[in-house]
Amino acid sequence: MTKYLLQIHIGPMQAFIAAARRTRDLWFGSWLMSELSKAAAWKVAEAAGEENLIFPAASLADLRPNSDLSIANKIVALVENPEEVAQQAKAAMQARLDGLAKIALDGVKGKLDTRETAENQIEKLPEFYWVAVPLPDEKAYANVRLKAENLLAARKNLREFDQPSWGSSKPKSSLDGNRESVIPKDVSGDAQKMYQWYKAKAGEQLSGVDLLKRLGKRSKSAEFESFPSTSHMASMPLRAKLANGNSKAKEAWDAYMGKLDEELKKTETVSGTPHLVFGKADGALLFESRLRDFYGQSVPDDVKRKLQAFYDTAEAPIPYYALLIGDGDFMGRTINNQQTREAHRDFSSELAKFAGEAKNIVEEHGGTAVFTGGDDVMALLPLHTAVPCAAELAQTFQTMMSKFTGDDGRSPTFSAGIAIFHHTEPLEDALQTAREAEQTAKSVKDKNALAVTEAKRSGSPRTVKGKWGELDKRLLHLAAFYQADALPSGLAYQLRDMYLHLGGAKEMKEQPDLRKALAKEAGRIIKRKEGVTKEIANAAQTYVERKMVSALSDDYTIEQIAHELIIAANLAKAAEQAGVVLPLPEIEKESA
Repeated sequence: MTKYLLQIHIGPMQAFIAAARRTRDLWFGSWLMSELSKAAAWKVAEAAGEENLIFPAASLADLRPNSDLSIANKIVALVENPEEVAQQAKAAMQARLDGLAKIALDGVKGKLDTRETAENQIEKLPEFYWVAVPLPDEKAYANVRLKAENLLAARKNLREFDQPSWGSSKPKSSLDGNRESVIPKDVSGDAQKMYQWYKAKAGEQLSGVDLLKRLGKRSKSAEFESFPSTSHMASMPLRAKLANGNSKAKEAWDAYMGKLDEELKKTETVSGTPHLVFGKADGALLFESRLRDFYGQSVPDDVKRKLQAFYDTAEAPIPYYALLIGDGDFMGRTINNQQTREAHRDFSSELAKFAGEAKNIVEEHGGTAVFTGGDDVMALLPLHTAVPCAAELAQTFQTMMSKFTGDDGRSPTFSAGIAIFHHTEPLEDALQTAREAEQTAKSVKDKNALAVTEAKRSGSPRTVKGKWGELDKRLLHLAAFYQADALPSGLAYQLRDMYLHLGGAKEMKEQPDLRKALAKEAGRIIKRKEGVTKEIANAAQTYVERKMVSALSDDYTIEQIAHELIIAANLAKAAEQAGVVLPLPEIEKESA
């Protein structure tokens, strides 16, 4: 019997996941897409045999509901009856979605405009596309796989459009602006009801799909699972500082918690081992601005006083966190070079192993993985661990992928973008900025790169980019010098002003001696810094002069240097709050 290479695509993916106002929306959207893909893949593996499931290369046990495995929204398998298998896979996907939808909507504590509307919105959520190409023999695998890829891309462009459901006067979703809200008008303005019934802010409009993200659970018997907020990630340096306990801080925290509403304390929690000071409380409770989600604009005065008393005893948390998005470079040409089904499956298996390693790496750095599937990673991270975490992800990926090559003999590498954001800024903006940072990293020649964008609440975003082993090390070395108080806080601005005074890029290129003058000026500025040992001051001076100013070029501009200094100073502040001493570069080597 003829065998076919079946390829399935399940969507929507990026747009659906990115439609998020809370990290819970982001995480559950990612988890949901993985669960739908796993349900379809399980049915394919059951029908064709798990040895014929090529991507993901997973067992039937790994594809069970709620397993730890996360997979991408693509399935590749060798089957004998593609249409029948595809329809079975689609039915399995829809059944998993229907079950999760019922759990979420049954859990709504308040009323809905109509549950039927919410159910219809969820039912119409997934996109399911498939193609199949005959495989005459194993030698034709690479060509057949490429043909199936092209056909699937063409099929995805033939979108299926239903008659629009909008047209009424009902408000649209606050998350995607498309589906109609199912939140009753007489409830949407009540802060406490919105929070208690829908886990929403006053005035927020949610569709059935939004409620699935906001209230969904892994199973009917499971407890409601919260997800660390952006505020929680911002609080991680302070949590790290107090990780071993502090009796005065604990007393002040307990006094503050005693003033909070029980529903708020019950909802704003995180999983894992309780913190010795904060217990199970989400870091959102450390910020008065987040309390307004529950209380509205009128946070009780006694609550505010107790929170301030905690700040006076411990300190206020730094309000910034990091969002990381990364994936493999040159993955397409590497897959194209896998000439057999076995080679492709081996490649898929190694990607699945990397996904598991990536999740562990993120957690070891105090972060939380939103999604790790295949070569894709999305994670929330504390500010002081974001760069080391990204570097370890890149190194691990490169090591694991070293045995696979493209037709040019090169193995895949990993590039990542990091967005540094204020915890109260819209999550969709942070997602967009992180994706843009990732694309900036991908613009580096031969990739294998990192880009970091710091988007402060005032002023333009600052972006830096560079190769692994260069940019990541510079940022951490500079942060270490800032932590040692060896670099002036205004160095970045003074260097930029002097650079412009000397004529800018044009003059620097035409008169190389001006670059030396700028380097000496950097040294002079640094030498004026007081309160640091001569040895460390000399090392900081030499580092900035030789590693940075002397390296000025068309690709490495004064703006990049200034931005690296500013970003590094903020990394140093986060490390300082966390009680982490950053290692200085080898002083003798840098000052030789």
